[in-house]
Amino acid sequence: MVSKLPLDLQQVICRHAIRSPGNNRFAMIALTINKSWAYFVCRILYRHYRIKNYLTFIGFVKTVTSPNPVLPYGLFVRSIDLTPVNKYGIDMRAHRLIRCCPNIVEMTLGHPTTLKKETIQEIAIYNTKLHTLSMGGLESFPFMLDCDFSGLSELQHVTLKTTPLLSSSFMTLPHDKLKSIRLIQMDAVKPDELLLFCQHHPHLQLLAIENCKALMTDELGKALATILTPHDSAACLELKQIELVGHQVTDTTLTALFSNVPKGTRLYKLKLCNTSVTPQLINPILQHDSSIQLRVEKLELLNNRYL
Repeated sequence: MVSKLPLDLQQVICRHAIRSPGNNRFAMIALTINKSWAYFVCRILYRHYRIKNYLTFIGFVKTVTSPNPVLPYGLFVRSIDLTPVNKYGIDMRAHRLIRCCPNIVEMTLGHPTTLKKETIQEIAIYNTKLHTLSMGGLESFPFMLDCDFSGLSELQHVTLKTTPLLSSSFMTLPHDKLKSIRLIQMDAVKPDELLLFCQHHPHLQLLAIENCKALMTDELGKALATILTPHDSAACLELKQIELVGHQVTDTTLTALFSNVPKGTRLYKLKLCNTSVTPQLINPILQHDSSIQLRVEKLELLNNRYL
């Protein structure tokens, strides 16, 4: 009877049944019905496959990279998070996995990652459909990473945490579609490099800076003001949200931001977390004081030591 149903209806039934809470038993049964149902089930199960431990990772890699697979498992994979298995030294298997999964759109490497620089460079070659990438530091890698990301033309959201990227590599992140960049403990990035990056990535909508030592200076406020100034060459006209995290963010930083933009400049959201700003600076912003040149529609304050 199952085989007499239209294929698209079979697929809908299978998809809804598998998504039901705790219904993995159905998935195991559906795999044995016929090849069509096995295809439907595997496409759903592998789409956002969650690696729980090292043993499941080994089995996953073995299945996906098999030279004679029953089904094209690697083509089903859309997202992968290697964080749970980073500590085991997974580079060899991850190297093979990346080559077999060309349709991945979301990838998290974890922090620190045990992937070697050659494997990371191959991501830019074999996973060109990526739109979300999160990278951490490289374990046992004392040098700055030279990598060309320009091949990832679909990349929209990037998180870099202590990633030892050369400035030249940082600039190769694709220009046309990048919408958000989150820099965490990126101590080598300087304000002038941030300005240059924004100049080459005009479609940024979110800029988040967290505990970046070289950025957290008095020059950061001026750099952010430049980014928000409409007629400046480094302006990001689509920028809607700025997030600043770290005790090094002070009243001086924000004063430079708020006083160096043209009067009436608008920002949709400013998020301040774990900063050292004081009520003397924040209260006029909350009260929409007319002397404030930058108008912030939404101000989010979280765990700031003096507030």
